[in-house]
Amino acid sequence: DKYEGIGNRRYMEIEFALPNELKTVEQYRQIIDAFIEKHLKDHYYAYAIHDKIGVMSNGQHHPHVHIMFSERLIDEVEKKKERPAKYFFVYPARKKKDGTEPTFDEKYRRGAPKNRNWAAKSFLSVLRADFAKIQNEVLAKNGFSIRVDHRTLKVQKAEAEKNGDTFIAKLLNRMPEEYIGIVSCQNSDNPKLERLKEMRKLRNKHFDFVLKTDSLSKEIEELETKDAVLASSMNAKKFMESDEFKSQNTDEIQELKEKLKLSVEEVNRWKRAIISQHDAEEKARLEYMTPSERELWHQYFETLAQKKQLEQFLQNIKKPDQRQSEAMQHYEEIVTGIKSQIFALLSSAAILKPSIEEINRKL
Repeated sequence: DKYEGIGNRRYMEIEFALPNELKTVEQYRQIIDAFIEKHLKDHYYAYAIHDKIGVMSNGQHHPHVHIMFSERLIDEVEKKKERPAKYFFVYPARKKKDGTEPTFDEKYRRGAPKNRNWAAKSFLSVLRADFAKIQNEVLAKNGFSIRVDHRTLKVQKAEAEKNGDTFIAKLLNRMPEEYIGIVSCQNSDNPKLERLKEMRKLRNKHFDFVLKTDSLSKEIEELETKDAVLASSMNAKKFMESDEFKSQNTDEIQELKEKLKLSVEEVNRWKRAIISQHDAEEKARLEYMTPSERELWHQYFETLAQKKQLEQFLQNIKKPDQRQSEAMQHYEEIVTGIKSQIFALLSSAAILKPSIEEINRKL
């Protein structure tokens, strides 16, 4: 403020949101430090990480960073000998009239040059693209499959349609939000704020509809595929038991067996590559849990699975004849022991249930 020229910009600020998937300062810094290394390593800067409940986010956290920096470059002179503020902020030394470069001392006593990229509006697109790339690399490094995209909804939707991904295309088929600014967000009577809130409600309904429709269609596809595989297996078995098959000569039978073997191998390859809708949802849930939440989740459902197995065992165990007193005694001991285990598992599940419900609410 004291030394920068009158009418000149004192500093610039970059503010960007940090992904909610990340939770620690160390994880946030993986993004910030990479961004600074790419664009601000030759500038003086300072930054602060904030985490607050967003005005428009229905109670969700809104981690973000403010980076303040000078447009002036840390040039070769500054790297060798740091200028005092009274020199750093003045106009840089120019070439002399005879075309010769100013001396080191002349450059030192004049200001550091400005990076003109920061004055170009087109540079914003470069920053957004780099920030998206860095953020996606950090998300992948920390085990998250979600990715961000700096491009317009229109471009993303066109790409999804080109790739045949109708589900993503439907999600992207929406109007972009209009930025209304921090001050407008804090004014509850602002009509722009009301419109934005209404728009978000409708968008969330749209998301829910697309997700439910996609989930149902995938479940139907899975059932149809299983039915088709079962029908093919039964037809193959019938054919191999038929007189027509038995009447084939050895070479023909061998050729059919080879074809069948290749088909089975192909099905098994697909089995490894494709997961069910239920498994996909479970995988997504686990990805968004902390290690301690994941442990609780596994413990709870393992407890329920053990309880179910014991209940099925009780249903299937055969009660001996009343006249077989020794066998009856063993049976009652086993039943009592299993019932005691089921009760213990039920108690454990009841203790874990509130934590599981809290995880579900968060998800």
